[in-house]
Amino acid sequence: MEKTSSSLLKYTRTLHCLKSRESAGSLYTISRLDLAWLYLLSTMLCSLGPLSLIRYTYLFNKTFSGKVKAVFSAVLLPFWPTVMLLNTVLFNNLSFLPMLNVNDDALESLQFFTNNLSPAASILFDFSQELCNYVGNFFILGPNQAAIQTMYWDTEKTTKVFWRKQLSDNGARIPKEIGVWDGDKLELIEKVEDYNSLLIKVTDSCMGIGDLFLKQDRDYKSSQDIEQIFQSKYRGKPCLLIEFIAAHPDLKVHSLDILTVKDPTGNVQLVDIVVWAGSSLRDVSRGYRLLHDRP
Repeated sequence: MEKTSSSLLKYTRTLHCLKSRESAGSLYTISRLDLAWLYLLSTMLCSLGPLSLIRYTYLFNKTFSGKVKAVFSAVLLPFWPTVMLLNTVLFNNLSFLPMLNVNDDALESLQFFTNNLSPAASILFDFSQELCNYVGNFFILGPNQAAIQTMYWDTEKTTKVFWRKQLSDNGARIPKEIGVWDGDKLELIEKVEDYNSLLIKVTDSCMGIGDLFLKQDRDYKSSQDIEQIFQSKYRGKPCLLIEFIAAHPDLKVHSLDILTVKDPTGNVQLVDIVVWAGSSLRDVSRGYRLLHDRP
């Protein structure tokens, strides 16, 4: 990546500082000054930034959306901040923008921020989050095809369906699949009436974003009730309907970090496994490193 000015390189530090600032209740907060600063940096970079950002925009959109949108996005890059802001104000809808690949999950990921802003500042916040994330990824990846391709596989290919298959094929016990929602139609594999608790998981989401816990009699009594929930809350979002399995009381809410690497022969090798455990996704109190046989 070409060298950029020191003020622009401070952008990543600004993002880090903002996302590390905590308020009471373990939720993040953001001030109006912070918001204006992020908006200014992102807009300036898109309008006056280095050629490497244009190359990154082309490569990114070519990978995710195809050549036509890639050319369109790269040529019109300087105008996107203005267009995005006007569209957010008028329609509060960014889904038509090919450059950012925006979806509702991006806004749902803001669940860790407290919304203490005025309506006008909230609009700016919703818009700037998308632009800032895009610019932030540029600083991390740069116009590197291998890095962008890795991001594509991480976000588009290795979904919950992929990982559940890997676990199942290797003998792991995973929550039973009760049904599959393709974004428009529900296909049930088992009777929902046979389960007291169910869980809806968005296939390409993370950190519990989009999760919905369902209790029989309280939330559903029949398959028609389940389908109505999908139709009203998950239209256009592929999901899995699975049995709900409570975490072990010693671990509580937990997650696994599994690191793998492809060796020169093309085989994938396991490098490390870490289990993070605690009372919630925002409050991790313990970490465990699992021992395994190295090749």
